[in-house]
Amino acid sequence: MRKYFLFTAVALLAATNVNADEFGTVNVNATVEQVTRITCSALELGTIYIDSSKGSSGSYTINLGNAENIEGAIVRVDDTSQPRCTFGGAIDISKVEIPSTLQIEDVPAGNVMNITLLPKDYEASNGILDIEAEIEIDADFDAGDYTTSFNVFYID
Repeated sequence: MRKYFLFTAVALLAATNVNADEFGTVNVNATVEQVTRITCSALELGTIYIDSSKGSSGSYTINLGNAENIEGAIVRVDDTSQPRCTFGGAIDISKVEIPSTLQIEDVPAGNVMNITLLPKDYEASNGILDIEAEIEIDADFDAGDYTTSFNVFYID
């Protein structure tokens, strides 16, 4: 019995000898917004044919689904398409948020593909946004399939 009394007394002392002279309160806040799903087709960079003997890099633009302005180490680009996003109604392009650049890296070699995204308001009044892309790729980029993604937001 004495053992339990001592145990209880020690526990009470341990619990009550920690007196706080100060305390604080943390407020927790959240803002919840309802969103509408934006449907976008894929940005297809295509099959990029590179001649590494032609220079250090190459570039091209995907405009209205076609590869244009092919330069540098890029010999040919096949099967490109630009993304088209469909919104619920007419949009103000200044309220669309997309990243301005993306980067794909072939990790073993450290070569990069830089992608600049350019929103175009060809049909904004119909709730459609087209995104052009300018691509620059290192001539030594390893052959393979590469994938990345990005989000599109409409902030009203």
